[in-house]
Amino acid sequence: AGKYCCQVIPIESYLQEFKDKEKQLEKSGLRVLKIEKIYNPVLEAAFQRIKRKVEGKNSGRPVTHRLYHRVPAQYCSLVCRTGFQTTYSSSQDHKYGAGIYFNKNPRNLVADTREKCEMDHLLCAFEAEVVTGLYTRGNRSYVVPPLIHPSEMKLYDSVVDDIHNPEVFVIFNREQGMPLYLLTCSLIWNPGRKTNLE
Repeated sequence: AGKYCCQVIPIESYLQEFKDKEKQLEKSGLRVLKIEKIYNPVLEAAFQRIKRKVEGKNSGRPVTHRLYHRVPAQYCSLVCRTGFQTTYSSSQDHKYGAGIYFNKNPRNLVADTREKCEMDHLLCAFEAEVVTGLYTRGNRSYVVPPLIHPSEMKLYDSVVDDIHNPEVFVIFNREQGMPLYLLTCSLIWNPGRKTNLE
């Protein structure tokens, strides 16, 4: 039934929604080729359940972030249908734990890609809403978030690279990430002059 409840609809390039995202991604060194909006009521319902639960624990604080997640092209339709999985992710060294990694800034997707896509300049990434809730610094040994207090059986909701200025967020429950847009981009190569990426 899952494949019938998911729709992926291209956003026309003349729409403001497309232009806003295009401008943001171009600043990060990405040329937008296609933007598709994802509608998946099953994923949305699971995501909203988790979001409400985390909001209940963190009253008054924002519990979600808009983040980016890069996926090899062959897994994009699977993510649209079934959500994020560690097995679909582009290779990570998992230095903050064995979860699903998201970037706050699309520029980090480019940095991650520079070495890897000399042959294939296409980059597929998702813009997602992610329940990050209460977070702490990650560790390579984590397979779930750590306990908030050793005396209580309450876990953090996610882990990050830097608790003061997080750029990388890691979740360990795939229902905490809701794919909103699929972005197909190419790198803006400009060997003739220095870019803000060098």
